[in-house]
Amino acid sequence: MKNLRIAALTIAVALLAVGLTVPFETVLAGSNHHLNFKSLDVDLPGVTLTQALGINSEGDIVGRYQVGSAGHGFLLSEGTITTIDYPGGISGTTQAHGINSEGVVVGLYTDHGTIVPGDALRTRAYLRDASGNFAAIDFPGAENTFAIKVTPTGQAVGCYHHQGSNPRPDPSV
Repeated sequence: MKNLRIAALTIAVALLAVGLTVPFETVLAGSNHHLNFKSLDVDLPGVTLTQALGINSEGDIVGRYQVGSAGHGFLLSEGTITTIDYPGGISGTTQAHGINSEGVVVGLYTDHGTIVPGDALRTRAYLRDASGNFAAIDFPGAENTFAIKVTPTGQAVGCYHHQGSNPRPDPSV
């Protein structure tokens, strides 16, 4: 059996800014890897996990970090780290996934007290403007909405999940 001391997961997130990616990885403890990535430290007290999930053409980076079991979104801009937590969302559930050149951030959070079929909590998308104002994004009829990236004009790009549906392949496709 081969030595499995390799990176367990390496994903480069494709971004809207041409030619830019932010990789994130999970590496097995003690692994020896030679990845061509620039390491970036998000120096916050007690952080146990950091994932960079988006970058814009100015080099501003968004993602998520974790302290214990609580996750928070972050924005790293000009060397300053700003925590992003959706107001009114369940504490420790916010993630930041995309940012455009105007500083508009999109991501997701878990909603307080919203239970969907199967007793799961509802995941909602958000848009945060450059001034720090938040707006929830919900796809009509969906239990879960995810904002993954944001266009240069501020439109959120993502997906939704409807737990009551049972997708079937379309034979005509």
